[in-house]
Amino acid sequence: MWDFIEFSDLKQMMPRFTSICDIARVVDPIRKKVMNLEGESLKEYDGFCCYDYWNRGEVCYNCVSSRAYIEKKILVKLEIIEDTVNLITAIPTQNGSLPLVVELIKDITDSVVTSCPEYENKVNGFSSKGSASRLIAELNDLAVKDHLTGLYNRRFIDTRLESDIVQAYLTGKPLSVMFIDADNFKTINSECGHVAGDDALRVMASVIKSSISEPDCWAARYGGDEFFVSMNRHGESDALKTAEAIKSSLENRGHVKIGEHSRKLSASIGVYTLSVGLDENNGLPANRITARDLISTADGCMYKAKEQGRNSIVSMTGKGK
Repeated sequence: MWDFIEFSDLKQMMPRFTSICDIARVVDPIRKKVMNLEGESLKEYDGFCCYDYWNRGEVCYNCVSSRAYIEKKILVKLEIIEDTVNLITAIPTQNGSLPLVVELIKDITDSVVTSCPEYENKVNGFSSKGSASRLIAELNDLAVKDHLTGLYNRRFIDTRLESDIVQAYLTGKPLSVMFIDADNFKTINSECGHVAGDDALRVMASVIKSSISEPDCWAARYGGDEFFVSMNRHGESDALKTAEAIKSSLENRGHVKIGEHSRKLSASIGVYTLSVGLDENNGLPANRITARDLISTADGCMYKAKEQGRNSIVSMTGKGK
């Protein structure tokens, strides 16, 4: 069931929200736009993205509003900005097919920091405020990072990829994705043990992360021995160069020490590039490709790479549906 606010109640409730927090706003968590509630309708603030409030110039990697909308429930998180601790409450709502979330932002710095008895003291060379900042950053990472590899996790894919697709449609820039599978991983686990398997996954993750260019690109562990890469504003040529860099880096390492054993590591890589061009109406088609479609297509390319004998790359490009 949805845990949300009825859109018809928003106009009445927004003044109440404003009275109890510093900022109350309505955002589209997929397009990353701030919406202005005018009467019974919504109008998009031109040229202003929801993440501009944090002065980072890029999409929040741990966007609580995307998660709230996708998971269909009210969520909260803490965020640090310019020495202030902010509590963000994300409450999903919906207006027809338009995804919407009410964000309530409140500065709770005094409540968090002054509750520490050592606030005025230095702890290991850092103030308690600094310690609180690090703790909050670590907690936010736990929600979207894979503890074994340090890459993003499946939850991050589910919340971020849809936004990447929308941006590709709105900007006309290509979006390339990769589905990467470690070759013969079951053999490594069975012959060398699961500890060695963990070491192999860490090596794979390190190679993948070092081969992509951030912040346009990000990498995640999809699950098990499978990895996923999203490359915003990168076409098929760039994606193939990156895939080849990953493949070559694994080959050049030769035998890698994993646990008490050594093995050669390789990967089968499926690449798919979404190239839609800029729509003349600068809008989103009703039948646009979804994150599920994109993952499935890249996964299919990866399986074709497996069929070719592993340690290979298969690529395709398309305009979605």
